Amino acid sequence: MLIFSPRISKRRKKFLASWSPLKDKGSKEESFLKYKRFLFLLFFVVCAIWFFKNRGFAEKEEGIPIHEKRVRISWPEDCGFAENSAPNEKFLEGACAIALESLSEKLPKDCEYDNFTLGESGRVDFYKYFQFHQIPIRFYLLSNGTFLGELLCKTGAYNQSFVYFIYDERSLPVKTKILSFESYDVDTSAEETRFKRIESQSLIRFYKKESGELIAFWKHRGMGDCGRFFRYKLSERNETQLIEFRAKLECDGKLAYSAEEIPRLWTLYGPIPKSRLERIREEIVSWIDNF
Repeated sequence: MLIFSPRISKRRKKFLASWSPLKDKGSKEESFLKYKRFLFLLFFVVCAIWFFKNRGFAEKEEGIPIHEKRVRISWPEDCGFAENSAPNEKFLEGACAIALESLSEKLPKDCEYDNFTLGESGRVDFYKYFQFHQIPIRFYLLSNGTFLGELLCKTGAYNQSFVYFIYDERSLPVKTKILSFESYDVDTSAEETRFKRIESQSLIRFYKKESGELIAFWKHRGMGDCGRFFRYKLSERNETQLIEFRAKLECDGKLAYSAEEIPRLWTLYGPIPKSRLERIREEIVSWIDNF
């Protein structure tokens, strides 16, 4: 007895296989997982852009180019609203005043100012500060039309710090960007000496104009025999780079240094490797800044 089995073409086999219940179920689950990954990635990117958009320049659109670029700014005479001047005169001074007013809204929360230096808005009034203290703002030339701004943030018994910002007046509106500095604090939760990475905008003690370095020396007590020392420089894109980190955690009266000295006999530590998430965050911030 002959049994004939129908011949099934390859195309038909493929068609029938595509309707397999198990395969259909697996395909749906795989598609759903891909869709969830896509939504998570999209949510992460949107949150990152929202979170970091204020870290860069407030204005990203192309501005009006300025052909006359200043090489020197002294506050307050070169950065204020001029009275009885024509509309086309002193426009850079007025633009500078507007930029600093906007900058005062973005200062770190840990900056400490006396109540009598605050304006009606509750923010620091630079002119009131000038009446009672030293000059609160200084500008250092980086290139024609671009400056490193220095603003007093807080003073203490043996530590003081400044906020530093990039001031760019090559086009209008003038742009400002507060600089952040990578630093390390002692991880008290660890049994052995270990540091944790932190980021601060109010860390630097002073700027060395001759070498272009920014120095942070945080004493753990007044005599300077223990603490943390950081040395930074600016990259070609005016981003901060940590080039030296030293620390001495034992306050034993030995190897004391003043704030103006480099504690060369303190232990030199290498940078802490960044996690994958931190590297992704840096790439996103860089992308936003260049957008």
